[in-house]
Amino acid sequence: MKNGYRTLPRWLPLILLIGLAAPTPAYAQYSLQVLDPQQPWRSVTGTIEAATVSVRPQGIYWEVGLYLTFSARSGGFTNHDTLEVELFFSLPEEAVVTDSWLWVGNDIVRADIKDTWTARTIYEDIVRRRRDPSILYKHSPGFYELRVFPMAGGETRRVKITYQVPALWTASTVSALIPTDLLRTSLHPVSNVALRVWPGVTWRRPHLVEQPGVTFVEKSGPLGTFLEAVLPRETAQRTLTLAFDAPLQDGIYLSRLPDGDETWYQLALLPSKTLNLAARRKVALLLDYDAGKTTLTQAEVLSAARTLLQTSLAPTDSFNLIVSRLDIWRVRETWLPATPEAIADAFASLGSNPMTEYSNLPSLLNNGIEFVNTHGPGGSLLLLSSADQVGEAGVANQLIEDLRAPDRRLPPVHVVDYTNRNVSYHFFGGQNFEGNGYFYTNLARITGGTYVNIRDSGLSFSELLTTSLTSLGGTISAFDLYTTLASGFCYGRFTSNEQGDAVFVDRAILQVGKCLGGFPFRIEASGVFAATPFSRSLHVDAQDAALSDTTLIAHWTGRQIQALENRTQTNAVINEIIGYSLDQRVLSRYTAFLALDPDQGGQVCNTCEDETGNGAPTAVEDETPLPGEVVLEAYPNPFHTTVTVDVRLPEPVEVSAITFAVYDVMGRLVKTLQPGTVGFASTFTLTWDGTNEAGQPVASGTYFFVMLTPTGRHTISLVLVR
Repeated sequence: MKNGYRTLPRWLPLILLIGLAAPTPAYAQYSLQVLDPQQPWRSVTGTIEAATVSVRPQGIYWEVGLYLTFSARSGGFTNHDTLEVELFFSLPEEAVVTDSWLWVGNDIVRADIKDTWTARTIYEDIVRRRRDPSILYKHSPGFYELRVFPMAGGETRRVKITYQVPALWTASTVSALIPTDLLRTSLHPVSNVALRVWPGVTWRRPHLVEQPGVTFVEKSGPLGTFLEAVLPRETAQRTLTLAFDAPLQDGIYLSRLPDGDETWYQLALLPSKTLNLAARRKVALLLDYDAGKTTLTQAEVLSAARTLLQTSLAPTDSFNLIVSRLDIWRVRETWLPATPEAIADAFASLGSNPMTEYSNLPSLLNNGIEFVNTHGPGGSLLLLSSADQVGEAGVANQLIEDLRAPDRRLPPVHVVDYTNRNVSYHFFGGQNFEGNGYFYTNLARITGGTYVNIRDSGLSFSELLTTSLTSLGGTISAFDLYTTLASGFCYGRFTSNEQGDAVFVDRAILQVGKCLGGFPFRIEASGVFAATPFSRSLHVDAQDAALSDTTLIAHWTGRQIQALENRTQTNAVINEIIGYSLDQRVLSRYTAFLALDPDQGGQVCNTCEDETGNGAPTAVEDETPLPGEVVLEAYPNPFHTTVTVDVRLPEPVEVSAITFAVYDVMGRLVKTLQPGTVGFASTFTLTWDGTNEAGQPVASGTYFFVMLTPTGRHTISLVLVR
């Protein structure tokens, strides 16, 4: 059934519920072990010999392919040992795992998805018989286990894990964490990690926030053109955030997937842009550093802070930098305009190591409060700190009282706590607090600020910064968002980034759902901002919505499964979860991906596309058009001097309503093409001579011919070879 689920035996959920109720060990977030199942005490840390991360942006979520090759190098095993690989790893809680592959020799076996009880029984039985399976479990939100068997002591095994992860949207960028933290489980550091990005025409300027010096190189392979960055050992061991320029149009991104009578959709909406609610921001950035409490270097902290200020603040905003030292240092004694040039100059004036290796947090906060109160109104403090010297309740309470001197106004204090090692623990009021958690929680509450820490959030340092910066513009209270169609309705909605009935004005609202009926897509939003009620009605025409693929259905299914997993787990609910999971190949707590040796019933996947392959394509395949809509043909392709594109539409269209253009792989406009006709037409022949708008020849590479019609966007790849 398209939107239903399979009916399972009534006894099965009960067995699963009983089995999952049994105590389970508390595992670390990341762990890679290789062991002998017959002698489990013979266990060593495994090695990741090779790793490739493939990223395909799909809108409000990205599809990530993680290719890993395991070994037992330096473990003291021989080829006579039959070993099992055991990997425990974490993903963001809203991640959706959609596939698992196992290489058996040179063949790819795509895992089947089964209920956990059946999959575990089969796997353990086969391990006893020394055959080739792999199994992937979901233990809890964001926590997974992969097992691979067998692996001889001197051999390697290769797998792929595919998952979807929600992206973090701001006015300027869309970003997500790359799973390089997992590579730290390897006994031997991974020498080079390939990061491959398949951006299409929508996603422009890929870059690593923490490592802006890493460059992406255009390459071609059997699956088409991609951008690749090879991460050296020291970079690959760090937390990394991949970002693109945000493809928002007037604060909105909408894509759709027609599916019979239904339309699946995904929406990103930035209230400050869409609803015209932006307010000027003033932020004093407080930089505090304790070298013994963090794995981040000063250079990484400063680089991420500079990049995020440049991409998140507008020239009409204001900022200042205040640095923790024995004598607190303000970069300027007044607010600075938040232009990219002013931000760059301010950070350049700091030098490479402006902060001391120890924290001077009380003096830093006092100095920041004094600056804002003197040069207000409307200023906020954004504290970046790895300190934990005021974690005790008594010390924290006294410091808050000192900061709240009589007749002193405390500005909003937003805290980014990046303490991630040697963290102290404190117990107060029936709660456990890590580091300065008690102090930061109460300081943010009292001042109307926010508090995030790198230990609990599952975010990278740059994502923590982004989250805090989007809090500076304030919130909309009593917020209500309603989406529908002009001639129909929407349902099955899942909305992220909501704070009850309040939302941050600079933080994008993400929604995925289903609709019945016809476009335009309508958005109705209302609430109270800056003590003023508002109500807005917006619409998006079909041609302004991008076209999605079937990964959108998998993403919706994953959100549905997560919602069901958060309910009371009765047999009926478990049965429903398993049904959705099996129908759409989306992993749940009650299912597992099981890949078997072909001799044991596993199927070799002849259509699975290995994104790590290399080689130049001999021809370019057209993107498959929707049935009955549009046909695009390009010849010759690849071409040396001139390429011709033939376009056929199912019915005549007003020529003035169509645009034709060529873009490069970074999403930049290269040239606009003119159809050479007026009135109505259904066929077009256009030529491109490999030049840009200025008439200058462009370099060899892959380009995209893009046609925008009233019914949607249509694309074909062009390869220019000089």
